[in-house]
Amino acid sequence: MTDSVLTHRRMPHQGDAKATLVFMHGLGDSLAGWSFLPEALDLPWLEVVLVQAPIPYGPGWSWYELEQTLHSSLKTKSDIATNRAKIAQLLVHLRLHPSRTILGGFSQGAVMTLETGLRSDVAFAGLLPISGYIPLLDDYPAAFGSAIEHQKILATHGQWDRVIPHALAEAHMTEIIKRGAPLVFETFDKAHDIDIHDELERIRTWISEVAMLSSAPANRPA
Repeated sequence: MTDSVLTHRRMPHQGDAKATLVFMHGLGDSLAGWSFLPEALDLPWLEVVLVQAPIPYGPGWSWYELEQTLHSSLKTKSDIATNRAKIAQLLVHLRLHPSRTILGGFSQGAVMTLETGLRSDVAFAGLLPISGYIPLLDDYPAAFGSAIEHQKILATHGQWDRVIPHALAEAHMTEIIKRGAPLVFETFDKAHDIDIHDELERIRTWISEVAMLSSAPANRPA
């Protein structure tokens, strides 16, 4: 790993991976905060790569400057653009083709998941934003990449989330659907965290479904 590549950890898996989940943490956290994920998902054939944001924030890290109103500033836009490019660079570094890669994240990581996937000209195996929102909503639909109609997107959110209120997230996701994103938005009985029961089971099932599609011979990259 070089200094120019985002800090990441490739977690062990069994046998040949059917797909890879590249997962990004939220504000003030680190990749270590999600080290439980592979065991929790219990999908031995899934490779998980945990990625750390590059901007120091308290004891942890950040993907972009956060506006307390959850709107975007010029710095927010600049940070997101810079780190979107770094995520693309990491995928190349890891030799991961988007068609075999599920991009996911929590909170700010969910934002980076959507900002990378919605703008992509190549379809990912899936996009998994958890407890996120869309601070650059005004950029769409103009910013959609040419692969938008082929992206598979599951967005989950907590009914009792006080950090990113459910009403705001639902409004953003509903609007991005109206503008052309094939996104499925599902609500769970949780706050700003992950529900290790119903939500995790839904995510596990969805990952299995999109991984099966991505591993079909017709979809394998040359």
